[in-house]
Amino acid sequence: MSGALPELPERFFVHAHVGGKLLPVGVVERTGRAWPPVQRGLRFRYGKRWLDSVDTDSFEIDPINLPFGSGWIPAPADTEIHGAFRDAGPDGWGQELIRKRWVDRQIGMVEILLSGAGERTGLLGFSTDTSGRSAHDSIDAEPIELEELLRISDAIQENEAAPPEIARLLGHGSSLGGARPKAGFRHKHALWVAKFPHREDDIDVQKAEAACLDMAEAIGIVTPAREVVEVRGAGNAPRTILLVKRFDRIETDNGAVRLAYLSAETVLGRTGGTYNSTLRYGDLMAIATRLGHAAVGAGGAGPEIFRRLLLNVVVHNTDDHLRNHAFIRAGGKWRLSPVFDVVPQAPGNDQMALGLVRTRFPTIAEAIEAARTLALDDEEASASAANALPVLARWREFMAKRGVVDADMRRLAPRFAEIDRWASDHGSARKPKPSSSSSGPSL
Repeated sequence: MSGALPELPERFFVHAHVGGKLLPVGVVERTGRAWPPVQRGLRFRYGKRWLDSVDTDSFEIDPINLPFGSGWIPAPADTEIHGAFRDAGPDGWGQELIRKRWVDRQIGMVEILLSGAGERTGLLGFSTDTSGRSAHDSIDAEPIELEELLRISDAIQENEAAPPEIARLLGHGSSLGGARPKAGFRHKHALWVAKFPHREDDIDVQKAEAACLDMAEAIGIVTPAREVVEVRGAGNAPRTILLVKRFDRIETDNGAVRLAYLSAETVLGRTGGTYNSTLRYGDLMAIATRLGHAAVGAGGAGPEIFRRLLLNVVVHNTDDHLRNHAFIRAGGKWRLSPVFDVVPQAPGNDQMALGLVRTRFPTIAEAIEAARTLALDDEEASASAANALPVLARWREFMAKRGVVDADMRRLAPRFAEIDRWASDHGSARKPKPSSSSSGPSL
């Protein structure tokens, strides 16, 4: 990647990778102070070329908050930048990499987006000139092995990485969301995300997450392909890495096609309030249907969100905040993205980020009651739960198939206490039916 970080411009340009072309979308202009970022007063306007091609390549990059029009649209109050652009940038881990690389610079989201580090999420690109040259981001062409990516990740967490090492990882991981260490990685002629261990993990999170995705797929939730691999770390000790195939890319004979991406945080207009939001799963359902996702029926948003709610309750995934729900645009339509970042959270972290009905405490009874807010009647909710819960009750088998050791299983048990109580009350659970599309194990 480039060794320079752009200075804050008065304006910069938004582009989109569509149909193998980089097309101009519009311009972002600064009307306020350079620092702090929330006082920059950024506003966006679609370009004439993008507006004139609405019947061909162009579309509203955020149908809720950035509708088509010829006027300026300011960023929401108390935020630096529009959510659709924020979604293209990194979260905690990627931002940490960029700030460690340029430790002497004041860095806001504009500088981060213009850094062009790694393949960003979705199809948007950003540049300081109309040509879009700096909007062509891609994973560093220099080959790099997983062992080397792991070594650099460990060094960064221990504050031992040198700027050249950080710069090398920047080209692979700085534009990815999430707080945990990760990097983009080319695998099987496609783009994947490599997820690394965190220094504070109390279990093998990578294997546990893979098992949770296996559980998700077994109950009918749309999931990305995944693989668990072991590499040799410091002292030749085996370390686990989870590879997850990126769902904002479709591989074709002519290369990868990028898909538009929006977080639920963005479309719900709650930027910055991911953990303290007053919103519920019913609000996620409402915005999905507003984006055009059918509410009920095969592939409907209601049944899909209900299954995800049950999964999050069962695996004690209380990190279900609005940035961990998203939408992608494929075939001209916005749909819920495949599920991601489903990981059991530590005991003591007992309130879900999104509300269910009356509370945020993850109970199966409350989850089933919440089905009414997802356009499911009582009979549909009961049938869906009756199919899903016996499968999820076999969580130990899913974990064992992914190689989770007994000690980790004991640490995980308190996080699965709710489904264990349910299984005790309802007797033995039936086996999940293997899925031919799964890259996880059959049970």
